[in-house]
Amino acid sequence: MFREGVALEALDTVDSRRYLPAAVVATALTIVAPALLVVALSPLSGIADVAVSALLACGLSVAAGTGLGALWSRLPQSRELPFGDLMLWTFARRVAAERAVARNARRGGEVDPGLAALRRLAVVFEARDGTSHGHSGRVARHAGRIARRMGLPDAEVRRIEAAASVHDVGMLSVPRAIAANPDPTPEDRAVIARHAAAGADRVARATDAETAAIVRHHHERYDGQGFPDGLAGDAIPLGARVVAVADRFDELLSPTPGSPAAGRRNALDQLAEDGGGALDPEVVAACVAYYSGTRGILGAALVATAPQRAVRWLAAAPAGIGTAGAPAVVQGVCAAGATDAETAAIV
Repeated sequence: MFREGVALEALDTVDSRRYLPAAVVATALTIVAPALLVVALSPLSGIADVAVSALLACGLSVAAGTGLGALWSRLPQSRELPFGDLMLWTFARRVAAERAVARNARRGGEVDPGLAALRRLAVVFEARDGTSHGHSGRVARHAGRIARRMGLPDAEVRRIEAAASVHDVGMLSVPRAIAANPDPTPEDRAVIARHAAAGADRVARATDAETAAIVRHHHERYDGQGFPDGLAGDAIPLGARVVAVADRFDELLSPTPGSPAAGRRNALDQLAEDGGGALDPEVVAACVAYYSGTRGILGAALVATAPQRAVRWLAAAPAGIGTAGAPAVVQGVCAAGATDAETAAIV
């Protein structure tokens, strides 16, 4: 149970600033150290050609980034921050975006009170469930990163993040004994399957139909074998296909009473196997590309494009990431369709 007045962003978002030392070390070892090593060894090795030295530095940078990325992926912190985001330029943009999200949350921003209420309900369910704490926030972050990797417009990215942050709110309609059963019966599974439609009904009352559709269809399968409507392929809303991949990715990375968490590489391999069956292969490809740690490790290319990146960074307004929100008031909770018991559980 959470005390009244606890800000939602404190529950669901990641404060990346605590990773600043790791970002400094990762950038130094991946970019700076290879360049300095080549400069130091050039007189001894007889390499005088600048182009050859640059290529050698680039190769060392790639090797360092690959090795460090593999080590980072074994740490639990990699679930919150992929190795590519530890490079200082991407790290700075992430922190700036998080600050913008926090400012919006403090001012009320553009967060719909009803949606904020539903987010609080989702947090209540996760606390009650005991095995999925933080799941909605992580899925929202994964979904936002995947959507941006796919080049979707900012407004669509925000809609997908919002839907992902409440995608399992319908689980509140599932009896606790059924939701917590590690070995559900076919009848239990049928009850659990209703949560997608139940959650969409709540979201439709709190916000727009497009966001509700993402929630309703996040358990559809690309091959048409999902629920609640058995949609297939492009008939499934794109946002729902993104959330489905993000949901599966977090599921693979999270330990459960019945199985340990998969490593990052194994989780990505499993996603690739699911592409074209349960999951949209295009969305899977975007997820794999983002989380494979391929960004930000080509030293020479990064140096060459630094001025352009600096101009873009200064000109761009920070985009919101994660699942920022405002604390839900009781009236907002009721407007979102909460029962008296659920309202009492929140406050």
